[in-house]
Amino acid sequence: RVIQWDAGTGRVLHTVEVRARYGIRSVSPDLRWVCVRNDGDWDAAKGYWEEFTRLVEAESGRLVREWPGDGCTFTPDSQRLVMMDTKAAEAVFFDVESGKRIKSWKTTSSGSIMYSPDGRWVAIGGGEAGVSIHEAETGKQIQRLGTKAWLRYVTFSPDGRWLAAMAGTKMELWEVATGLQGRTIEGGASDTSALKFNSAVFTPDSRYII
Repeated sequence: RVIQWDAGTGRVLHTVEVRARYGIRSVSPDLRWVCVRNDGDWDAAKGYWEEFTRLVEAESGRLVREWPGDGCTFTPDSQRLVMMDTKAAEAVFFDVESGKRIKSWKTTSSGSIMYSPDGRWVAIGGGEAGVSIHEAETGKQIQRLGTKAWLRYVTFSPDGRWLAAMAGTKMELWEVATGLQGRTIEGGASDTSALKFNSAVFTPDSRYII
């Protein structure tokens, strides 16, 4: 299900059913579109499940189109969708309305992909390979961050300066422009277990992180 709530009251506004085994990957900034992931059939010859990214209309749950690949993110103006084709090692840009492929660029990273709120950067990858930061227009890699956190557990600050990475019991803050780690916030330990970071969000002025 895709469920929308009123953030102020907590009242459920809308619920739609979608086929999305692995849930929501991204929501367009204008809240019109939802990008979800689902597996297709097992390919015995190739030895893997086929991965599909689906574009769904948020209001109706209507399946608009489907592309092979994993990981997707919307541009800040909600007009384009960028998807990782992990098998071809490409970041592929599509026009949301028409579904037309606009451009692509090669990348040495793979996995999830994320657009910065200011539209300047695209982050790709995670885990042992680290997170690579690219210029959104050209695909040129400008930084490779040493964090081992997976990309689904990182978030950009609204001003594009910081990338916060959830790395188990630590939250790491990385400066995008320099590739340097600015601060590590430790979860601390309780009587039973250490606090583990799962997700975070910056305030709109990028001064605080929750």
